[in-house]
Amino acid sequence: MPITNQPEYYKYLEAAKRADLAAQMQGLGYRTEFDLKAGDFSYDMIAKRGNETIAFEFKVRDFLRDAKEEIEQLTLAAKKRGFDFRLVVVNPPREPEIEIEDLDKNLREYLADDIPQELYDIASQPFVDSVIDIEIDSLRVTREYIKIRGAGVLEVTLVYGGGGEDGMTTNDEYPFEFEVTLDHEMRITHMDSLVVDVSSFYE
Repeated sequence: MPITNQPEYYKYLEAAKRADLAAQMQGLGYRTEFDLKAGDFSYDMIAKRGNETIAFEFKVRDFLRDAKEEIEQLTLAAKKRGFDFRLVVVNPPREPEIEIEDLDKNLREYLADDIPQELYDIASQPFVDSVIDIEIDSLRVTREYIKIRGAGVLEVTLVYGGGGEDGMTTNDEYPFEFEVTLDHEMRITHMDSLVVDVSSFYE
C-alpha cells in the first residue's frame, strides 16, 4: 500500500524530525525555540548556546525544489543576523516494492482445487475465477522455503440449487487474507492460513 501524499502527513514528518533534533540539541546544552520570527522571516527552530545561534529550517525532500527561493532568502537573512543556518531535509519513508511472479495465478489455481469453506457456507457450488489486488504484508525467504503473508480479493462464481433453469448463478468479489509457503520455483507447497470475508453477502 502506497505512502500518503497529504500535506498533513508531511507536516507530521517535519514536526517529528524537529522534536527529535530539538531533544538532541538540548542534550548538547542548547536552548531551543520554535517558529521564531526574525524580521520578515520565520525559522522552524532556533538553538542557542552562549553566543552561538543556529537557525534550522525543515523541509520534506519532495518539496525542496519548490522551496529553493525561500531557502536562499532564509540563508541570507540568517547570515545578516550572525546566525548559522542549517537546512534539515526530511525523507519520507519509502514502502518496499515487492512482487512475486505469478502469485495471483498460483493462488487462483490452488484455491480452484481447494475451495475455501467460507464460500461453501454461502453457495452450494462456489468457483474461484481469479485473484486480484494482492498486497504483500510480509515476505520471509530461507534456503528451504518462501513464506508470504498478505491480502487480496477473490472473484467468484456462486451457484445455488444446481444452477441452470432450477437454480441461480451470481458473480461476486470477497476480500481475503492469507499466509502461504512457496518453494523456490514459486509453487505453493502449503496454505498456512486463509480467511475469506463473506460478511458483505449477508448485507
